[in-house]
Amino acid sequence: MFQKNLILGFRSLKKNLSSSVINLVGLVIGITCCLLIFSFVKYETSFDQFHTKKDRIYRINYDVLMGGSETISPSVPVFVAPEVKKRFPEVEDATRFMPEWSPRTIRRGDVLFDEKNFCYADPNFFKVFDFKPLTGDLNTALDKPNTLVITKDMAIKYFGKENPLGKGLLFNNKKEFIVSAVIENVPSNSHFTFDFLTSFYSIPGFDSSESQIQWNNPNYSTYLLLKPHTNVATLSDKIEAWVNPLSEKNQSANQNALHLRLESLNDVHFNTQVFNFQNQLAVTDFKYIRIFITIAVLVLLIACANYINLATAKTSSRSKEVGIRKTIGASFGQLFIQFMAESFLLVLVSVIVSIVTVKFLLPYLNNLLGKDIPFYIFQSSFFPYIIIGTLLVSLLAGVYPSLVLSRFKPVETLKKITTKTSMSGLSVRKSLVVFQFTISVILILGTFIVRYQLNYMQSKKLGLDKDHAVLIRGNADIYNQLSSFSTELRKISGVQDVSQVWRSPFQTVVGNGFSLNPNPTSGSDWHTVGGIAGDDHYLSTLGIQLLVGRNFDPSKIKGDSTVNEFIVNEAFLSHYSMKPDDVIGKKVILGLTGPGTIVGVMKDFHISSMRSKIEPVVLFNNPQFFG
Repeated sequence: MFQKNLILGFRSLKKNLSSSVINLVGLVIGITCCLLIFSFVKYETSFDQFHTKKDRIYRINYDVLMGGSETISPSVPVFVAPEVKKRFPEVEDATRFMPEWSPRTIRRGDVLFDEKNFCYADPNFFKVFDFKPLTGDLNTALDKPNTLVITKDMAIKYFGKENPLGKGLLFNNKKEFIVSAVIENVPSNSHFTFDFLTSFYSIPGFDSSESQIQWNNPNYSTYLLLKPHTNVATLSDKIEAWVNPLSEKNQSANQNALHLRLESLNDVHFNTQVFNFQNQLAVTDFKYIRIFITIAVLVLLIACANYINLATAKTSSRSKEVGIRKTIGASFGQLFIQFMAESFLLVLVSVIVSIVTVKFLLPYLNNLLGKDIPFYIFQSSFFPYIIIGTLLVSLLAGVYPSLVLSRFKPVETLKKITTKTSMSGLSVRKSLVVFQFTISVILILGTFIVRYQLNYMQSKKLGLDKDHAVLIRGNADIYNQLSSFSTELRKISGVQDVSQVWRSPFQTVVGNGFSLNPNPTSGSDWHTVGGIAGDDHYLSTLGIQLLVGRNFDPSKIKGDSTVNEFIVNEAFLSHYSMKPDDVIGKKVILGLTGPGTIVGVMKDFHISSMRSKIEPVVLFNNPQFFG
């Protein structure tokens, strides 16, 4: 019976070819958009799900309140991991991870590259996280100092077809690391990534640093593997009591505070509140997932409404067919099933065409988004949803037209009498047209707003000249002779100015301790600012206007004996309710460098997202930070 209805449905679609093609195109566009969007959603929600112990892995976040400003860092001081493991029996294991923040030179013979993904981890790292080994034993790969785990791509890059196990790679032209294991490339849906991984104990003196309990320098991403059935809330309370003993809990709400927060690995990818330095972590705001899902549903509803309109608009041409079939004995149920079979057949063809289209468009989507979304369609975790979706769309698009066509009365249809059903059908079609246009207008307006915002961000003056500035990240060779390198750059035709800096202004950390009192006596004296290191050419190289005071005195930039000078921005003055005359010559202290003098005020410039207000910034002249 079902086969017969499909044959009848195919004949009907073939007979009404023009309307069938229009319906097909509408459904293909709607379903293709949905499949692309849900592929994106599937990818985003799959982050870190390949770790078998993911439900028991928690990251420790470093939540600091200083001067009324809250900063949440995804890393903590070095001693936290061993201390937490020792103090709390609920913790089965604790491991740390830290990237090198600037490129490092890796060499093997004549093969030499500056690599960005050189990272450090504890020897037990691979006992907490799951990465696929190709050669070597991951359980012992980092047990010894100066051993190295590399990815498949790096093995090919430096060793070609050779077996890299036991062979050396030269780090920064100084230290040799021995390859102890090779793994598959880190999956793109991991919130952190690496190409080279060595033990923390490869760092000279690391043993002594981790034994010192000092709450500054939160540079170590720390993950806990909890024992099964651990009460996370109870453990969090215990950690809070350790960090902030009961005797200190009654402190004023305005005072500075520090907390360690546990965050499930399942939530890490969607936490946009943590400070993401240099975008080292893959983070996505979950509200965008909701927005995209809403758009997918709306686009699909438009396609279904379009199908319903076209199907019900042809009732007059099909009413005689219904009348004749009912006259010779066809029941309401038989006709309903036949029309539903037509709907199912058209949707099925649309889904097949859409799958082919998605396969073709997915590389372009990945290129546009800068992601690596796989072709999920035929995966066991995705394909059942395709089947369910096909049935739901068939029902959504086909039920109403099938009911309208099946309810025609034989006598009235053969005599061409207008019925109440047809009048009500006209009303429904009008409502659906209004519905379609409403959604379309909303989506079009949304597109214009997004385009306007993009144009605004691209054309907005940031307060500095980013169009003519080039940032060169120094490797080991450049770092050792930075001044000479700067001098040589100035000799190049077309180079107007050169400045030695810490990093890009857009990578400024707004969390550096600062006090207007050069001799702070309590924690309440401290506030947070954005610290930027640069020499006396910084302002001129980036086109930043000096409003009041003077530039850095180059004679005071003398390596370890540098006399600290500071230049603050307008937001600094606003934040502290000060005037330029109040700050010039004022003695202050910046936690990064120590005491110094404010010598100038510069015009505000953006250092972060356009959604964020411009924060207080202190430019300092210490060459130890230049690189």
